[in-house]
Amino acid sequence: MIAVGIAIALGLFQEPVPPGKGMDDAPSPDETISTASDFDSTCLVEYEVPNELPSEPSPNCSPGKWVTTADYPLAAANAGEEGSTNFTLSIDVQGKPAGCVITRSSGSSRLDARVCPLLMRRARFVPAFAENGRPVEGEYSSTIRWEIPGRQLAEVAPAGHLIGTYIIEKDGTGSECEIEVAEGWAADYQFCDLPKFEPVLNDEGQPMRVRVRVMQRVGHEPLPE
Repeated sequence: MIAVGIAIALGLFQEPVPPGKGMDDAPSPDETISTASDFDSTCLVEYEVPNELPSEPSPNCSPGKWVTTADYPLAAANAGEEGSTNFTLSIDVQGKPAGCVITRSSGSSRLDARVCPLLMRRARFVPAFAENGRPVEGEYSSTIRWEIPGRQLAEVAPAGHLIGTYIIEKDGTGSECEIEVAEGWAADYQFCDLPKFEPVLNDEGQPMRVRVRVMQRVGHEPLPE
């Protein structure tokens, strides 16, 4: 998986991108979060032939630099679109992408559409080799995981207060649910949407009928500046 700093999910297939198409198309400023480029300048077409010849293509530079936070479509970020895009690249004997197919969608057409043009332009490989030592065509598959920059911060739990009870029957069924207090976040909490429980056992290991009492309170206490 290629983490995009940003950090790729459903079933949308895309026509292969032919060689050359999109390879010189840098994302325009109004389509991306940043106009800065994190493109890895060390990702060159030239490669050193390894001592042990690989049977599959392998990246000739850091895959994390192929798609970066600077490439995140601004419209997708504003719409809160995130997800994972799976792709497969066809690699020629020179280690360059010859085609690209989206094999699984992130659920966002804007995110998916950004992947292949960038990979065709930036990705470079050590090609696969045949037993006779000659480079051959191959395929490389991976995933781009899109995460909106800054979204990784944990959210503070909202204030609220919940007091409720329910009974767990001997067979693990929940019953007789009652809500005594439901304030703040608890007002919308489906407390009485009870699941099936593991039976509660007594000291002899036998199922017993019990009442469960739940009390949860979250408060925000302002502090002096």
